[in-house]
Amino acid sequence: MSRDQSGEARELGFVTISLDEAERDGITLGQAISVSGAAASPNMGYHTSPMVAFLLTVFNVRLGWWLANPRVAHTRPDSPIFALPYLVAELFGRATDKSGYVMVSDGGHFENLAAYELVRRRCRLIIISDAECDPNLTFEGLGTLIRMCETDFGARISIDVREIGHGRTSPWSQRRWAVGRIEYADGSDGILLYLKASMNGSEDTSLLQYHASHPAFPHESTGDQFYGEDQFESYRRLGRDIGLEVFSSSL
Repeated sequence: MSRDQSGEARELGFVTISLDEAERDGITLGQAISVSGAAASPNMGYHTSPMVAFLLTVFNVRLGWWLANPRVAHTRPDSPIFALPYLVAELFGRATDKSGYVMVSDGGHFENLAAYELVRRRCRLIIISDAECDPNLTFEGLGTLIRMCETDFGARISIDVREIGHGRTSPWSQRRWAVGRIEYADGSDGILLYLKASMNGSEDTSLLQYHASHPAFPHESTGDQFYGEDQFESYRRLGRDIGLEVFSSSL
């Protein structure tokens, strides 16, 4: 998304990628997944700081990817052949959507729950799985989404997550999910199903044991990029349990 001179939101567009093109010279599925988690990048949307951008570029902490701007992708290679102008743009935090190539990084640099575009499209049912690092259950990602959607689209999201938050006398959540309502600007409405990585104390022995050994679970630092088998399995099992609980209930 970008904005024109009148301030109206407009799309960059998209480019279809077939499997045979990806095998030859296009972006692969592995690259797309890697870029989606490019948390350390000189250009991070409205989080961009010129000083931080300069330091990250100088020390080559650059996990993003320069891809052809969808508006002109059909006329040029997928990545820049002469990359110096784009390196300079990274150095000074000046990457924009006006150039032939755009810097693609972690979507969380704009909105961490990946629901913004779904609200813009006025979807009738939106399911959010919130696994951000949120040890105090402050729901920063959800709060940001609510504010952005009301400001940009006039869409009001009403959802009560108090039962997910920690109680005063218990370290456990009473619930691990919540259902909310979306009121769109055109008068239509939608349902928001919100799943939160949290524990209510009724998990099985393996999860309780892992939590006892790693008290930060399920909100361990995202700086840990090297999951062990027990860690990976614990997160997978917790997500599975929450999903089964939600979709086996009457909501």
